[in-house]
Amino acid sequence: MKRFAASTRKVGAARLVVDSLKRVSLTFIGDDHQLNYAVAKVVGSRLGWFPVDGLKVMTGMRKVPDLAALTEPERVATEAELLRGLRNQFRVIATPLPAGAVLQDAVWKDLWGSVIVWIDEDDKSTPKPRTPERQLYEDRAELAVRVKVQKGFGVRGGQTLEGRARAVADTLLPRLSDFLAEKPELTERKRQYVERGCRGDWPELQPAEGSPVVAALDRKPLAGFEEEQSSSRGRASRSSRSVGAGAGGCGRSSSGRLGRPHGRTGGGALGGARWSWMEAGRGGRGGKIHSLEERLEVALGREETSNEESETAIRRAMLMPGGE
Repeated sequence: MKRFAASTRKVGAARLVVDSLKRVSLTFIGDDHQLNYAVAKVVGSRLGWFPVDGLKVMTGMRKVPDLAALTEPERVATEAELLRGLRNQFRVIATPLPAGAVLQDAVWKDLWGSVIVWIDEDDKSTPKPRTPERQLYEDRAELAVRVKVQKGFGVRGGQTLEGRARAVADTLLPRLSDFLAEKPELTERKRQYVERGCRGDWPELQPAEGSPVVAALDRKPLAGFEEEQSSSRGRASRSSRSVGAGAGGCGRSSSGRLGRPHGRTGGGALGGARWSWMEAGRGGRGGKIHSLEERLEVALGREETSNEESETAIRRAMLMPGGE
């Protein structure tokens, strides 16, 4: 098995999980968000993955002190936007809210790029009813981690949230390691799914050439676009000839024309015009042109030109570097 640098400081199941995940993210779902996020922090510290505090991020996105300030549609839309932003991120752990955006089918195309883990605490004293939400978790989770609630004075720290999270993490990591060992191709297919844009074709990935984004590149231009493009090229060609003609007289200095012919640089007349403009700005009149009149004199070259050519030369002259 290929070893990654991230696993060099890990031991046991954590190291095997890091090597098997290949930087693929994790998503913890369940009906207890506080427990899921606490488990994400414990697992993240052992693997080197970043646990995303969805509540804090969403309140920052909407600039509200608490999610209670948002309506339910606003909260669901905000969470869907957050999960969409996380779909291209590697080595993160997302914890969607119960009865939130995770209930929408459209959101799952953003989640399938990660390994979906269902965390469920089983308390015999208060059995959980079978609801459509729990049925969804059971159907779409790729790994289910069910942990019995530990009670009694002999359970050290078991009643606290941190103690419960450590107990779940101790069960989750070996289970996740065995699950990834049984499906060594899973994480590679997850990476391909993300690289192809999370198109919603999980688990039957379509070929890369079947991507709607790639297909859009082969579409023909809209009607009339070719004519407009040809007309634009024609105007650009006429403008280039005008610039070349208007710049033909450039380069005069107090001692006459510059010694270097306009056409000695590459690009024909236009290339010569570019050389003339640079030389006029640097070498003409002792290296500095002190006024707009002098720049116009250099640009027009005291030669007879058409109105269009003169206008082009004047505009170029106003952009030439001047002296102090």
